[in-house]
Amino acid sequence: MNLKKLICAELRSILDKIESDTCEIDKSTAMLILSVISHEPLSKAESYQELGISRSKFDTLVRNGDLPPGKKRIGFNELAWYKDEIVTKYNSFKNGK
Repeated sequence: MNLKKLICAELRSILDKIESDTCEIDKSTAMLILSVISHEPLSKAESYQELGISRSKFDTLVRNGDLPPGKKRIGFNELAWYKDEIVTKYNSFKNGK
């Protein structure tokens, strides 16, 4: 069985258990699954808008290492940031960590 089919089968199994209320995953496992499937790429504009900051503030935070650098993706000219990564990192920055 190829990897994609294996992932689909496992996700279907989990979904069936969730829908039938027989799912036995704990909160941390559920959060991990959610973070993996919600790994959403954003443009620079979408990223700073998601954080509610200006473009220049976003650029400064990236330059200072307070936010992760954008990543190149095959077939795209512009860099992408991942929503889950920038939100987590920005919340840590705001909380002084």
